[in-house]
Amino acid sequence: RKSLHVLLLLKEVSPFEVCQMRRAMEIIAFPLAFARRDELDIPELENLLYQIQCGSILDNICADEASHMWLMAASGNHLMESIMQSIWGICSTQVNLILSGGTELVRQKLADAHTQLYKSFVLEDMEMGLNAIDLHYQIIEQVLEERNLG
Repeated sequence: RKSLHVLLLLKEVSPFEVCQMRRAMEIIAFPLAFARRDELDIPELENLLYQIQCGSILDNICADEASHMWLMAASGNHLMESIMQSIWGICSTQVNLILSGGTELVRQKLADAHTQLYKSFVLEDMEMGLNAIDLHYQIIEQVLEERNLG
């Protein structure tokens, strides 16, 4: 995992590229996690969602990372979990700081996407979850483009 992290850092990966990697990982992980939903700790995801919706900016960033890592762990694929940890180590926290410096509307849209992902597990609606992942990254990429970081 550390060698992947170093390799990606040396290649000067942009925030937009990090988002693309995260999106790809989550689109693959979600159906795996969804298939295991009866085994998952959904209340943990609900707690993270609450922190995203109601917490401070720092709580929000920590809960956001934890929820994305929850999805990787929920997939049951340890390699994907390790890769996502490396991706987060590159600049995902910085991306979240950029987003948190945005408007309350951006924060609310991202919280709504997380809510939709959570509900997809509760309502057993896989399409809703995949749409939530897509929406989440559309919002991030739009903000990055507006700030000329895309």
